[in-house]
Amino acid sequence: MSFFNNEEDIDRAVHAIRREVRESCMKSVVFVFLLIVSSSGFSQDYPNKPLRLIVPYGVGGGSDYVGRIVAQKLAEQMGQPVVVDNRTGAASLVGTELAARAAPDGYTLLLADSALTINPRTTRT
Repeated sequence: MSFFNNEEDIDRAVHAIRREVRESCMKSVVFVFLLIVSSSGFSQDYPNKPLRLIVPYGVGGGSDYVGRIVAQKLAEQMGQPVVVDNRTGAASLVGTELAARAAPDGYTLLLADSALTINPRTTRT
């Protein structure tokens, strides 16, 4: 038994996935833009040590790819290295919790996507 009944269903699913990836990339670009624009409000000595970008997905995936591009651009803009820290597990909750528990000093960033808003709605409390 196939999940898809015909070619039209397959095409619809492929287009939906592509749209989701496009939207995720655009959100990442907007995030980087806002971060760069808002960086002018930091004190003159920020950052004075490497930044940490937590990507709650595995190495080699789409989110990791976007995270590494974001890290490269941030490093160029901020003048400090940005370390990409892939923390997988529990549908991105491991990395998200790690970022939430990090010191609130502005040196730990989280690359989040739609799972951050979807996960709470799919689990029982």
